[in-house]
Amino acid sequence: VATTGWKVQSVSGELNGKHAAAMAFDGKPETSWQSDAKQGDRHQLTIDLGRSVSVAGIQYLPNQDLRRRDGMISAAAVETSDDGSSWNAAGKWSFGNLINDRGQRTYLLDRSQLARYVRIVVDSTAEDRPFAGAAEIGIFAQTGE
Repeated sequence: VATTGWKVQSVSGELNGKHAAAMAFDGKPETSWQSDAKQGDRHQLTIDLGRSVSVAGIQYLPNQDLRRRDGMISAAAVETSDDGSSWNAAGKWSFGNLINDRGQRTYLLDRSQLARYVRIVVDSTAEDRPFAGAAEIGIFAQTGE
């Protein structure tokens, strides 16, 4: 799904303005969203796709800065919504070996869900760091969208 028209609907926090949530879908792998550990340990990012699509999966690219190991999301829940207030559980991902392999990961939902909003709720990060983040997040739509 093209990121044109995407907006951050809500986010648990952003690290000092240098790592804004919208950087998670700006098309630039060298930039990244990173949460602020001071905001607590329940990190989430909710994206308004700007229109309803049949969400079939998520692409996740962890932080690409080799000097930083913070915030690589190893496990997360994916939730979807039509209205941004009532949420449906769409699935949970678990990715391993993020420290050694910062390549893009793909999580396919068991079944596609029609939604305008997608929320990623972080369950754990690599090395249990107190941050969460993403260089890029993408959404797969059911074929034809």
